Amino acid sequence: MRNWKDSSAIRWLATALAKGHGSPLVAGTCCLIIMTEFLFRMPHGTVSLVVFALQLFFSVTIAFSTMAGSSALVALFCITDVLPIDIKCSVFVMFPVIGVLAYSASKVWSITAVLVLSTAHSLIFLSTGKYSDVLDGLVVAALYCIALLIGIVLRQKDESRLQQEQLYQQKQAKAELAELKGKQYLAKELHDSVTRELSAIAMLSWHWIKASDVDGDTHGAMKQVYDNAQSALNNMHHVVDLLKESGAQRDDSNDEEMQNSAAIDTLIKNEQKTVTSLGYRGDAVVQGSASAIDVQVMSLILGFIRELYANIIRHTAPGADSYMIFAAISDSDISITQTNTMSLADGVDSPLSEVRHGLGLEAHRNAIENAGGSMRYRVADGSWFIYVTIPSHQPKK
Repeated sequence: MRNWKDSSAIRWLATALAKGHGSPLVAGTCCLIIMTEFLFRMPHGTVSLVVFALQLFFSVTIAFSTMAGSSALVALFCITDVLPIDIKCSVFVMFPVIGVLAYSASKVWSITAVLVLSTAHSLIFLSTGKYSDVLDGLVVAALYCIALLIGIVLRQKDESRLQQEQLYQQKQAKAELAELKGKQYLAKELHDSVTRELSAIAMLSWHWIKASDVDGDTHGAMKQVYDNAQSALNNMHHVVDLLKESGAQRDDSNDEEMQNSAAIDTLIKNEQKTVTSLGYRGDAVVQGSASAIDVQVMSLILGFIRELYANIIRHTAPGADSYMIFAAISDSDISITQTNTMSLADGVDSPLSEVRHGLGLEAHRNAIENAGGSMRYRVADGSWFIYVTIPSHQPKK
């Protein structure tokens, strides 16, 4: 059997009260009940008309002050019951009044109101000496108790909802704190494990650059090593800073800024210079331009280009393989195509064969797809092919 507390009507009332619509809803209901009873019972005495008018006024007051309006209606109803004159007033209006009192006021106050109303009814019915009137008084008291119970149930459901929301917020706060600690630990480990090696490489190459007894080729090679080590250190520190600041509120004030496509052309030229100095053979072409590219899109594109050149160094053999990069830029989207041969698959030795490789390309794929772009890649006839396209602008949120 279905529990009446879980009925759709009770859930609807609980939702209305929780959203702050309860008092106006009860006030409107009370006014409707009073006007309906007024039309059907049509009081003729001046006192009865005044009582109906006061009931309407106090009902409207409920929308602005629930306790004041409800208490005034209870007091008015008790007075009309105990006065020794015949006064007509709205009887059924007390049921929503008791319900809203049970929801808004303390249990002691709402139960006291029910007892006072029931006592007033008992006095008027007992004064007639008719057992049928006593029975009517008990029925009315029972109905008051039902209205009281409904109000208490609605209040308990609302309090339970609030407790669940507080528990959820606490869990969220704990999860965010755990994530922050994890990222801070990751930042520390990344900084401690990488900085020393890169700094040593930079210092060694710097000493070779400053040495007076090295030839021009060695000087140029050491200069390239020094520049790459410096760039790697700067990029690593940038990543560490992002991890450390991930727990703070992110400033999105620059998300609306735009960048032109010159940064793409500059990065490709610099990367070409680096891989060429290492003995890798290939060409890169940038076609078109864009005057306004979203900052986030630009960051994705630049990071992806760096990943392409890193993969060329890791997965191709200098002097044995060749590569090609083609970037097409427009105001609507940016596409990048990259191909290279794969002689390493035929057993050619690689200077980075013992270096661990991560999931960089897959991470870039997820980020690009989240930004509305796409990535396709395949291996065919001993060659690697990858194609990426991404919109130049992100949709407004």
